[in-house]
Amino acid sequence: MLQRQSTHFTDAYRCLVNGASALYQLITQLSSATLGLVEVDFCFFIEDLSRTLTLMTDASGQNPVYLVNTGDRWITDKIKLIRALHERDIQHDQQGSKHPRA
Repeated sequence: MLQRQSTHFTDAYRCLVNGASALYQLITQLSSATLGLVEVDFCFFIEDLSRTLTLMTDASGQNPVYLVNTGDRWITDKIKLIRALHERDIQHDQQGSKHPRA
């Protein structure tokens, strides 16, 4: 179901729901315990209104998710990305400023 787009019917309207949307609906409508029933690999995160960050991945660990918090917060499923950012001294400017960091 989640490997391809699934069809979702609501109030006689037909819309397409991708895998991440389907997982989000499972969590918000039922509970995060329902993810144990899902038989596909996934990883994603949800940040709620209180800024609580929840990282989720499949039970088999096929899609690991990494959180690196060193002043800036980076979330990825590719550890190579974190290494590349570090090696190139790439820094995230949270303020969106065009001024280089000193």
